[in-house]
Amino acid sequence: MDLHLPSPHNARGHSDMGQKPRHRPHTDAGVVMSEPKARNLRPDPIAYAPRGLSKMEAARWIGVSVRKFEDMVSAGDMPKPKRLGSRVVWDRYLLDAAFADLDEAPAANLIDLAQGCHR
Repeated sequence: MDLHLPSPHNARGHSDMGQKPRHRPHTDAGVVMSEPKARNLRPDPIAYAPRGLSKMEAARWIGVSVRKFEDMVSAGDMPKPKRLGSRVVWDRYLLDAAFADLDEAPAANLIDLAQGCHR
């Protein structure tokens, strides 16, 4: 069995041992952040939710599946999206307001249930 292990020497025959790697990921408070992909964006040191959310992000924001979210938008329980050029986004603030306005089922009152009264 022939094992090929990487050489401690670079292409020019010089040793790379003990030298820092040429590329290191950005770190923020000791947390390694992934390298930005497109448009040469730098990682933002402030963590915040974007104002405009995709359908998947909007569904996740309110804690339901994408299918349930689509049903809620169709029923008028959640706001319709805004079109920003070719993107379709939901306003996070409108999602919060619609979520706060959702009807909550009142908790069952044990005394009323025992007396046969139903709400």
